[in-house]
Amino acid sequence: MGCARLLSPLFALYVAYAIWFTAVQRLGGPRTAVYSNMVPVAGLLVASLGFGEQIGVAKGIGAAIVLLGVGLTRL
Repeated sequence: MGCARLLSPLFALYVAYAIWFTAVQRLGGPRTAVYSNMVPVAGLLVASLGFGEQIGVAKGIGAAIVLLGVGLTRL
């Protein structure tokens, strides 16, 4: 059990970096960097769905602003 607790976050980190570096290679640094703004939104969704965190008005507006900004950069 102890080994699994140690390896699980390391595996997740490895997968995240592999996806990130593949995206940088295919899309380029500037286009990929825009998506780093999605990290707090993803964290909010995981906290809400996985841990029952309440999404208030301020958090919802913040997430909407981030999504709008990422969407505008894709135009």
